[in-house]
Amino acid sequence: MATLLQVKKKLSPVLARQYLLEQYETRYGVFDHDASKDPLALVYFNESESAVVGSLLQRRMVQYREREVKDIFGLSWSEFLARPHFEVELILDECDKVLNERSRAEAIKLARLEAEAGK
Repeated sequence: MATLLQVKKKLSPVLARQYLLEQYETRYGVFDHDASKDPLALVYFNESESAVVGSLLQRRMVQYREREVKDIFGLSWSEFLARPHFEVELILDECDKVLNERSRAEAIKLARLEAEAGK
């Protein structure tokens, strides 16, 4: 697909906007205007347009699970989501600290066991 500057004829503002939108959709994988022959393909749902994938909600879900918020603070998923943003950030920071402390303690314990086994 040619760039707007490579188009030979002068486009009206409406056609220029449409052309740029097609360029954007093709480049970012929303819809390939060059390859598709399906007239309805443009209105099909595309993963790249998902409001959930990569959203703050999805990131919070991963953080809740990976940082073991339920185990450390005893908060359910809905209780965690109901907390104000600044509290959520504090909770996640504290969970990181607890998990790091646990990891260090486990490493020390493992080193002691290996040292005892090597005697």
